[in-house]
Amino acid sequence: MSTFNFNRFVVFILLVIFSMIIPGVSISEALDNSKFYTLSPSENSSGLWSIDPSTGATSLVTPITLPDGSTPNFMTNALAFSPNNELYGWDTARKQLYNINYTTGQINYIGSQGTDAAPQFVNGLAFDKQGTLYGLVGGNINQGAAPSTLYSINTSTGALSPVGNSYVNTSHNSLAVDFESGGLLSITGGTNSPNYLLQVNPDAQPVLNDTFSSNTSGNYSWSTSGSGTGYSWNSAGYITMDGYGGAWVPASVTARGNIDMPSSGYAKIDFNISTNGDGQSRLIFSLLEDADNYFKFVLTDTTYGSSGYTQRAEKTVNGVSEFTSMAGSLNTGSYSWEMWWNPTNLRMDLNGTTVQNIATADATIIDPVLFDFTVYRFIGNWDSVKVDPGIAEIIDELGIRYNGIGSEFDPGTGKLYAVRDNNVLYSININTGEETEIGILGNGVSTVNLAHPWPQTPVVPEPISIVLFISGGAVLGIRSLRTKNQL
Repeated sequence: MSTFNFNRFVVFILLVIFSMIIPGVSISEALDNSKFYTLSPSENSSGLWSIDPSTGATSLVTPITLPDGSTPNFMTNALAFSPNNELYGWDTARKQLYNINYTTGQINYIGSQGTDAAPQFVNGLAFDKQGTLYGLVGGNINQGAAPSTLYSINTSTGALSPVGNSYVNTSHNSLAVDFESGGLLSITGGTNSPNYLLQVNPDAQPVLNDTFSSNTSGNYSWSTSGSGTGYSWNSAGYITMDGYGGAWVPASVTARGNIDMPSSGYAKIDFNISTNGDGQSRLIFSLLEDADNYFKFVLTDTTYGSSGYTQRAEKTVNGVSEFTSMAGSLNTGSYSWEMWWNPTNLRMDLNGTTVQNIATADATIIDPVLFDFTVYRFIGNWDSVKVDPGIAEIIDELGIRYNGIGSEFDPGTGKLYAVRDNNVLYSININTGEETEIGILGNGVSTVNLAHPWPQTPVVPEPISIVLFISGGAVLGIRSLRTKNQL
């Protein structure tokens, strides 16, 4: 007959009491909050792995399986933990969101907008503090492709909703959450463009959006001129002209204010030209920082100047100009003019067709402070103007090209970590952009995704007096019961 061990029983009761009072304590904690996690589809290292951020050493957590028990055969560019540490990823083959049980390794598909509607490559996933899941879909504006787009993703259905565009030229994007501030961070990647550390703001709003019903908009005021012979500019954005003869001064409008224009962004102007003058009628659209640094488009109705251009895109950095020109003419009619700009690229579309596109290896960031357009000998109506900064703000240029990147924030060190070339781990100072190589990932792990568990705020335990009262009462009760049984 087994002997009742009173002391062991008391210890067991105390453990039960403490586990009830302090629910954050568990004998078998599944996640290590000091490590990163990655899903590697490589043939030799397929599985869910943990990564030591100090050395790059890896350890297999569990093999991964599909719902039917088979081994996955797809590339996952993005992985993220939710604030309650559920793990999500994106299947590039099925174009679907999934979650993964990090104990068993089973992948469970959630869904998407459909095979045709959903993007194939979601290059970054991250949750904010409110539990909203965001994903970045890459773009490359200097090659005529759509800019990279930030989406919010419904974790119940997998449906994607566009939030805003990034106008920074890139072909790959990672996405990470700063666990301390709750802000989103991104790294651009690619072998043909500079790489940047970005702050991503899902709530970014257009800097300027005016229909010219008045001369004010937000923090900007529109200053106008046009006192030259025969010209006038009214508050509705309409240029009138009495005659073509005599000396004339261009009519112009300039946006000036107490906030800067974005260093990368998008601008659109809708206008209608009813009459142009006796040749050399021109529209000039400019983003200016100062006399030595600016972006400019010049549209004309005929050949202008010794260089013989009719349309011209110009980027000037430190007084050195780079421009392209293109034959053609700007005649009367309705126009939708669009411009994309960032530190290395400048692109112009007219009525949906790209007519100018210049790029430069000079990565000097122009920080425009005003937006200006000037009218020479055109009579027309300017319906609206919009300047959109996009959802990405450049923090710093990175010296290394992070092609095939995955990145995640580490609350332990306060740094961002990234995987370059699928197997080299780097840390990045999010304030300066300084990069430090950690090492090659162990066990032959190849990956383009990183995820870090959210730090779990410990539940404040009840006062120790209550703990002692409950545990002491339990012990006294057990001793009393034991005494009675011995009588």
